[in-house]
Amino acid sequence: TEIVQQALESEAEGIIISSSAIDTAMICQQIRKMNMTILIGTSEWASTEKLINLGGNAVENVVTSQFFDRFSTNPRYIKFREEFKTRFGQDPGFASVGGYDATNVVLDALAQKEKNQDLKQIILSIDTFEGVQGKITFNKFGDSNRQTYRSIIQNGKFVKTENSHSP
Repeated sequence: TEIVQQALESEAEGIIISSSAIDTAMICQQIRKMNMTILIGTSEWASTEKLINLGGNAVENVVTSQFFDRFSTNPRYIKFREEFKTRFGQDPGFASVGGYDATNVVLDALAQKEKNQDLKQIILSIDTFEGVQGKITFNKFGDSNRQTYRSIIQNGKFVKTENSHSP
C-alpha cells in the first residue's frame, strides 16, 4: 500500500509494473482502491491468464507487451495450440511457447554439435531458427530479436492492439 501511495502521489500519468502475475495482480488491486483511472502497464512476465484470474476487475484495461501472439494464425502455432490443448486441457501461454521454442533451438543446435564445440557458438552460427509463431534470430550477443505484441485486458481477456512491433 505504501509503495502504491508513493507512486500515486508523484502525479504520474501511468504506472509500469515489472513483476510476476501474482504480484502485479495484488499491486493493481491496491492501485484501483486508490485510483480507478490511472493507466497501468505491465511486463511480459505478468502477462499470463493467472494475472486476469487473480486480478479480477483491478486488471481491466491494463496494457501488456509480450513476444507471444495468442491470436496467431501461423499454421505451426495452430497445430501446436491444438496439440497443447489436447495434452494439457488449456491453451498455451507465452511461457509454453517460449519454452517449446527454446527447447527446439537447443535440440537443433545439439543435432549439429560436434565434440568439443560450444553450444552457444553453434546457436549463434545457425543464427535463425523456426519458432512456433515465426523466425527466431539471435544477434552476436545471443539475444533474440522477436516481434512484440501489445494487448490490453478487456472483459477478462487479452485483446490484441494494433500497436505491435516487428524486429
